Amino acid sequence: MFGFRYSTQAFRLGETDPFHDEVGYWLWDPKEELLFKSVTIPRGMVLLAGGHAKADAKSFKLKAELGSHTFGICSNPFLDVEFQTVKYEIEMRINADGSFTYDQNNFIQIKGQEKTFEHRDINTLRKVS
Repeated sequence: MFGFRYSTQAFRLGETDPFHDEVGYWLWDPKEELLFKSVTIPRGMVLLAGGHAKADAKSFKLKAELGSHTFGICSNPFLDVEFQTVKYEIEMRINADGSFTYDQNNFIQIKGQEKTFEHRDINTLRKVS
């Protein structure tokens, strides 16, 4: 098993306090060619997403779903009732220039709304000195 810890904070332009904060781990099991992303969001949500990835993969997809015993989602009682995350997906692409692009989607069932809300985030990250 290989892995590394990550942390992410998101800020609104001009503000010093983050509106989003998360920590977790990226883990890879080379024998099973399985990739995992564990996510902890301090407001009371955790998830473990997973998918298959070969050692030389340049793209891969991970998923988690509410109720899954292996790649699942767990929330505090308030979020579970009011803003229930029912599915999480992320696709990663490693680009030729060394950057990587992610396309992440959280599917949230908001209390009182029939349609599931999709919270999508797409970005390309580049190493800076």
